[in-house]
Amino acid sequence: MLFTGFHLTIQQTERDSVSSAIQTYSTAQARQIAESGINYMIAHLKFDPAWRGVKAGVPLLMGETDITVINRADISATAVEITSHGRFNTTEDSLSVVVDVQPVSSRFSRYSYFSNREESIWFYSRDTLSGPVHTNGRFNMTGTPTFYGLVSSVSSTYATMGYTNPHFYGGTNFGAPAVTLEPNFDDLNNAAANGGHSVSNYPLYLDFQSNGTYLYRVGSTGSWQSRSIPENGVIYCNRNIYVKGVVNGAVTLSSTRSIYITDDLVYADNPESNPDSDDFTGLVAQTDVIIQNNSETRNGVIIQAAILAKSGSFKAENIDFSPSVPLELWGGIVQEMRGAIGRLGSPPTGFEKRYYYDERMEYKYPPHYPIAPGSTENLTEKAKITVYYWK
Repeated sequence: MLFTGFHLTIQQTERDSVSSAIQTYSTAQARQIAESGINYMIAHLKFDPAWRGVKAGVPLLMGETDITVINRADISATAVEITSHGRFNTTEDSLSVVVDVQPVSSRFSRYSYFSNREESIWFYSRDTLSGPVHTNGRFNMTGTPTFYGLVSSVSSTYATMGYTNPHFYGGTNFGAPAVTLEPNFDDLNNAAANGGHSVSNYPLYLDFQSNGTYLYRVGSTGSWQSRSIPENGVIYCNRNIYVKGVVNGAVTLSSTRSIYITDDLVYADNPESNPDSDDFTGLVAQTDVIIQNNSETRNGVIIQAAILAKSGSFKAENIDFSPSVPLELWGGIVQEMRGAIGRLGSPPTGFEKRYYYDERMEYKYPPHYPIAPGSTENLTEKAKITVYYWK
């Protein structure tokens, strides 16, 4: 009787041990399914950042999960919460994560360099660019220009002159679809008329101050006045705009003619040293964006801005002075046709390009900056995901 009782106890213990092992395994598996559901949805949002809703019964790891994605506007405009409810056999487990989903910008400001036509302007050995570079024409290359971002063009080749060995460290996509340079300015113009700063029939002179204000003068003989950057960030003029200074805030200048840069135009909080800077400048001209020829720019010029010249170019008013001086651009250039900044030769004249991509522009943009239709269609990842916290 004692042996029988002892034997039954051993059998019960074995059954309990097996049951406990199964339960432990099922619990761990349900947790892994829930975690896998989170990872599955993060990967999905990288390609489809606007997706919200419920995916029920997603099969994972011999079980399944229900995944819910909701907005979390209480945290930020781009925050979402992902909840994954995993099931394995009869065991369930849930896991949630709150993330920031920052879509890749569809604005023209996302380009480090963009042109509709290249004509007879050349990239050469001293040229160094980072960020996305695209032309709807064909690039001209000579020497050893260096590119750190993806270089794409509608043409399947690039023109060469003499020894040519460009360095494409970010990859290439020659023979890419065209991205039409037909920006719609309606949103920008409406913002200028409704809460922005709008000036008509006279040129506008601007001198930005590091305290978030700017001095402005209407016409060449007008008196200087001061005001804060408009809440919607848009300043408009149907004549030329002349600009310099230190921008503290987010602003887009829009001109139906040209924009002249008269001296350094920089941010109060430099994104080169602080990637979280919230200072943004957009320069949007229907014709050209021009570095004015004056004593200040002849010593070199620094520009921190996203530049768009719809029917013209980003160019210098004078490229025939020597010795050449540096042009440091932190931002990007979009233009109909590549304009002249300097001239090749011995010695070179004009400005020597030092272009740096403002990496913030891949996901953010100056106020009401024009959209570039189709610019993100062929990207494999269309959003950056950053985890706030797990629940």
